[in-house]
Amino acid sequence: MDNNYCSSELGRIWVVWDPSVSVLVFSRTDQLMMCSIKIPNISQSIAVTFVYGRNTEAERRPLWEDISRLAASSPLCDSAWILAGDFNQIASLNEHYSIIQSNMSLRGLEDFQTCLTDNDLTDIPSRGLFYTWSNHQQDNPIIRKLDRVLANGEWFSAFPSATAVFDPPGDSDHAPCIIQIDNQPAVSKKCFKYFSFLATHPQFLSFISEAWRADIAVGSAMFSLGEHLKAARKACRVLNKQGFSNLQQRTKEALTTLEDIQFLMMTNPSPSLFREEHVARKKWDFFAVALESFYRQKSRIKWLKEGDANTRFFHRAVLAHHAKNLIKYLRREDGVRVENVDQIKGMMEAYYTHLLGSASVNVSPFSVDSIRSLHPFRCDQTLAEKISAIPTDEEIIQTIFSMPRNKAPGPDGFPAEFFWDAWEVVKESTLDARSGQWAFLSSSSLLGSSGYASEFR
Repeated sequence: MDNNYCSSELGRIWVVWDPSVSVLVFSRTDQLMMCSIKIPNISQSIAVTFVYGRNTEAERRPLWEDISRLAASSPLCDSAWILAGDFNQIASLNEHYSIIQSNMSLRGLEDFQTCLTDNDLTDIPSRGLFYTWSNHQQDNPIIRKLDRVLANGEWFSAFPSATAVFDPPGDSDHAPCIIQIDNQPAVSKKCFKYFSFLATHPQFLSFISEAWRADIAVGSAMFSLGEHLKAARKACRVLNKQGFSNLQQRTKEALTTLEDIQFLMMTNPSPSLFREEHVARKKWDFFAVALESFYRQKSRIKWLKEGDANTRFFHRAVLAHHAKNLIKYLRREDGVRVENVDQIKGMMEAYYTHLLGSASVNVSPFSVDSIRSLHPFRCDQTLAEKISAIPTDEEIIQTIFSMPRNKAPGPDGFPAEFFWDAWEVVKESTLDARSGQWAFLSSSSLLGSSGYASEFR
């Protein structure tokens, strides 16, 4: 055990650890303790700062200064580092909730945000409670997010699936936090996802066209489209392996080659070096654009403009997005938390089997009169005909090309970008499938006469 009694009379921070864990305290103040922790089965030591912020804005300012000093110190600036504890300060207005309106000074919030921005610190993905502190007052209840786990960029690279779990506080005013670290997360089979950079390859359309002409099983237009997409998926995998494997490394190598040629060209110019520089620049630009496109699509960032090739930012956003989507645990009906992967899979399968895969004796079809009774609105003849009409090819095309970018793909792994990029190849099959789908619905094969919009006028 260790503490900060030497810096604070009340010993505001205690660090207690299991004998199998090695802890070395480097520095301490009245508001933080800086430690290096070596945990069994974790390949590297972890830099951890335990924090307990003071109660007032003025008293917390030295804490922000100490954090900035630590962030700039060597070797911490290049190490995986987290800061965990009670910062006694919210980072945004949505981290405060009260029934009775309260006046909050924004100065402390701004000081904290400046500290986070200047030192490249962000919250690691969390589960459980959002608010972590309560004043336990019945007449004027207030809850806030005062406790958090912050990390630098190196941490996200070293432990991309680490999460902070905030559990209910019980009789305390603060929620306890457990930091879960997976040193080597389980490797699962990767699902196919189409990335737009594939379309930059000069042979992209020929690959897709060849796949589209392959023999497929006979079926409806929609079934045929699905079979074509399966063939296109294989073609995309081959193209990615041939043209873009190890994309990050190839981009780095292309830049190194370009810089080497530029050095020679600028010191001892010759016509051949100018030609080599032109070719090397085009090669690097090709891979750099592809890499930026990859990170943009993976990170799902919408507000960046073309050319914002901040790949370090993209990489970090990708890791955060991935960690946020991980299901680390589920709670059973009795409140017990389940963390075993196989048990989680079983719980999810059982839940959806009960929800979707079993018959319910309590459900009976609605009659047209019952549906009419739900709402007084009635379609006139013109509107009913428009709703029941089969979309034209022009309407289908307009809808496809107006879909937003960087949205999650469907189960087949193809987002809207694939259809845009390969439209000259996939156009006919796509339009046939969409038109055929609407024709099938309007043929009463699936819905009886009660399915028509005109029935609800």
